[in-house]
Amino acid sequence: MKNRLTLLYKNFIREKISNKYLIHKKHYLVLGDGFINGYYLAIISSNNEYINLQNYYLIIENCKTPKIIELKQTELASQYVKLDKPYLLKNMPANILYYLAKQGLCTTINNAIKKESNPYLLHRLVMCLYHNIISLTVHHNNKNPQVNHINNLTPLEDTLHKRLDRIENSEKYTDKTNFYNQKFKTKYFKPSKNTLANRDKNILTILHKLYLKLPVKNIICSKYKQTKVYEIKRHYFYLVEFINYMKSLIDKESAPLYEKHHKNWKHILDFEMCNTEKLLINKEFKQLFKDIFIYKEKMT
Repeated sequence: MKNRLTLLYKNFIREKISNKYLIHKKHYLVLGDGFINGYYLAIISSNNEYINLQNYYLIIENCKTPKIIELKQTELASQYVKLDKPYLLKNMPANILYYLAKQGLCTTINNAIKKESNPYLLHRLVMCLYHNIISLTVHHNNKNPQVNHINNLTPLEDTLHKRLDRIENSEKYTDKTNFYNQKFKTKYFKPSKNTLANRDKNILTILHKLYLKLPVKNIICSKYKQTKVYEIKRHYFYLVEFINYMKSLIDKESAPLYEKHHKNWKHILDFEMCNTEKLLINKEFKQLFKDIFIYKEKMT
């Protein structure tokens, strides 16, 4: 049992985002989301049906400094969705921008932080939330560079990308694209081995101590660095709300995102289809949560 807790926390954040920004807004779609340095980021598109124009927003969620930034476009006639770099350099938190730069937002880190260089591209911004693309090209699976949700993107080496785009036979192109896209998904969803974040029991025990405001260092295994506790605390920045959320799920089979707001998250859920079974609150996880949170609290 790996990564179930991480996925549940992401699902919890998504529900908060939905209730805060997306409720009653069916034309708002989430293009991609992820955690960066103690922040949760989501990229949203909204379609203006009256003037046939897509607007884009970056949601940055953190319990202390949540904000939403408009991703202003430049060169509207361009084949790709290009974003106003000086505006984002001014309005995006520096630590997030530097992380995205290291992920490959531009061809080099230097280009990502220079106002004078080329504008940011939306498809690279979306992919940076999922994969390091510093030396890679982002391929649009359906060949439409205006469709920039994660389920339509695949990171490829430049030579492979050019070779793929030269395929004229549509069936062969689709087969090859699906092959490389599935390869990317398999790698993305493959859990890391032998890490503290991979062990739900360890993380739940730490969260329980933090929840009760008790010392944590005495429960860390010797092979894990003490700094990991800080990283966990920073990651679960909605600690109390998340614990209460998990308590509310004990008698449910699945997390609430699959019961509402699903249209806003369609592309994300399609992308994660091969991984959705991990979001189910199975008997093993229920028992683990009860052992740590319910029974221990009764004993104290």
